[in-house]
Amino acid sequence: MGKEHEVSAYEAAPHCTCKGVIRGITLSDSPEELERNIINARNPLALAAKWIKNTGSVIVAFDGWKVPNFVRYGPVLVRCCLYRKQVDNCYACGRLGHRADVCPTPSETICRGCSAPNPDEQHQCIPKCKLCDGAHMTAAKVCRHRYQIPCVVRRRRWERMAETSRNRDSTPPSGSGDSKQTQQLSSQGHRRRSRCRRRSRSTGRSSSSSTARGRSSYQCHRGGGGLQVKFQPTWVIVSVETSPENRPAKKRSIAGEQETMASRAKSEIREMLSSVLGMIGSPLGARERSPDPQRLEPGELTPVHQRSSRRLRGDPPEFGPLPTAPATQAAFAVNSRAMASPVASSELIVSPPQGSNSEALRELVRSIVKEELQKLLQPQVTPTVSTLATVIRDEVRHALLQPEPEAQPIRLEQPLQERRVPTYADALRQPAPPVATHRLRTARPF
Repeated sequence: MGKEHEVSAYEAAPHCTCKGVIRGITLSDSPEELERNIINARNPLALAAKWIKNTGSVIVAFDGWKVPNFVRYGPVLVRCCLYRKQVDNCYACGRLGHRADVCPTPSETICRGCSAPNPDEQHQCIPKCKLCDGAHMTAAKVCRHRYQIPCVVRRRRWERMAETSRNRDSTPPSGSGDSKQTQQLSSQGHRRRSRCRRRSRSTGRSSSSSTARGRSSYQCHRGGGGLQVKFQPTWVIVSVETSPENRPAKKRSIAGEQETMASRAKSEIREMLSSVLGMIGSPLGARERSPDPQRLEPGELTPVHQRSSRRLRGDPPEFGPLPTAPATQAAFAVNSRAMASPVASSELIVSPPQGSNSEALRELVRSIVKEELQKLLQPQVTPTVSTLATVIRDEVRHALLQPEPEAQPIRLEQPLQERRVPTYADALRQPAPPVATHRLRTARPF
C-alpha cells in the first residue's frame, strides 16, 4: 500500500493495420518531431510512430495489410521492413513471458541455459533453448524462434490454407468406391476379357483391330482394392469436341465480333481511298467523266501559277507592271492579265505610274542618293550630282517600267536591241557641272 509504480500506456493499433520498423533515427528528435517527419502527405499510409525503448529504431503503424519498402523521414528516404516482436525473456528469473524490469519474483532465479533453480557460481551449465530446443541460451540472437510471428504473416497463412482446402473440396475424389462396386467392376471386366478372347480367336484381323480401337478408351487394371476402370479420351472424341459445330458459344461470338470489326474496317478504308482519289482527280477518274466541254475546259491560272510553270519548263521570265496598291478587284484583274500576256518586241507601250506609294519611293531613292554621294564626295573634287541622279533614276524606271510624266507612249518600228546599262564609273568620268550645290537643291523630282 502507498507504493507508486510507473505505467506507460499507448493506444492499440486498429484491426486492419500492420507495423513496420525503421532504423538509424537520431535519438535527439522529440516525439512531436518524429510524428511530424513521418505522419505527413509523403507517407499517406502512416498512422502513428513511436520509439523502441532507447534505441534508434522506430515502429510505424500503416493502414492496410502491406508494409511499404521505404518511408520518407523528412527529406531522407529510409528503408522499412516488417516489425517482428521479440519473445519476452526475463534475465532475472529466467522465465518467459515478461521482462526483467517487471519481474514478479526477482529473488527466485533460474538458469537461462539449463533451467536449474538458484544456480551458484560453480554451476556447470549445458545450455538448451526453451523455444527451439537448440544448444544455446534461451532467446539468444542465433535463435530463429526468438521473434513472434506477425499478425500479417499469420493472416496470409490462414488465407493460403483456406484456399488449398477449397481447391481440395472442389476436386472430385479419385477413390475406387465401395466394395460392392469394385466386385461388380471386377466381374464385368472378367466377362469382357473372356468375350474379347473368344472374338479374337473366331474373327479376322479387321474385327480384332476394331475391337482393340474400341477398347482403347478404357483401361482395366487390378490394384490393392480390386479392379479399377480408367477412362482415356480417344482421337475420335477429341476431334468431335473440337469441331466447329461443338465449339462453345462464347468462342463463336468472339469470332463473329472479330469478323464484323474486320468488315467495318475494310469498308472505312474503301471510303477513305475513294474520297482521296476524288480529291486528287486521277486520270482514271477523268476518263469516267462526262464529255461536257464546260467541265473539260481548263481553269484560268493565276500569275503566280504561270510564273511557276514557266520556271519549271525553263522559259525566260516575262515581266509586267507590278500593281502597287490596286483600288478595286477590276484593277487587280487587269494588272494580272497584263502580267500574264507576253510583250511583243516590235511594239512596247509603257504606261504612266499609278498607286499611292510613289512619294515614299521617291523619298527612299533620295535618301539612297544622298548616302552614295556622301561616300563618293572628296574634299578637293566637286561631285557630279546630276549625272548620278540620272543613272539611278534610269535604273529605277527600268526596273518598274515607269516613264517620265511628260513622256508619250513610244512605238518602236524595229525590234529592241540589247540595252547597255550605265554604271557609276561612266557617270564619274563625265565633266562636273558648273554649280553642283544649286543643282542638288533644285533637282527635278522623279
